[in-house]
Amino acid sequence: MKKFPPHIEHIKGKTPGPCVLIIGAIHGNERIGKAVILKLSHEINPKKLCGELILIFGNPAAYAANKRFINFDLNRLFNPSQIGILKGKPIHSLNIEEKRALEIEPYLQKANYLLDIHSTIKPSVPFVYCEKMEKL
Repeated sequence: MKKFPPHIEHIKGKTPGPCVLIIGAIHGNERIGKAVILKLSHEINPKKLCGELILIFGNPAAYAANKRFINFDLNRLFNPSQIGILKGKPIHSLNIEEKRALEIEPYLQKANYLLDIHSTIKPSVPFVYCEKMEKL
């Protein structure tokens, strides 16, 4: 059985299908993301799943500190040029979010669909923002 980095769960369905990735708590002060990830991890039945589901608790360190981020906004690290720069640096020189970005990035590449859960820090009307993007 393949070992996954901490706070990443990979659920394979009984039948083939797309790979869906759901990530929550990229920002540690956006608390709902972890709740959604935990609920899904306990309620998804692999026997009823077509394809794969990857659940990622985005930024555990920032979540524990109830801060948006520790050193750098993790959400700003997921572009190809930034990932390339991080891959070229020695691991010991990277901060918490940079290391986490490198752990998460391969799963982003694998996903056919991505749901990135965010929340606001002030009361607001629930909303979903969607855009079509070509896979990198």
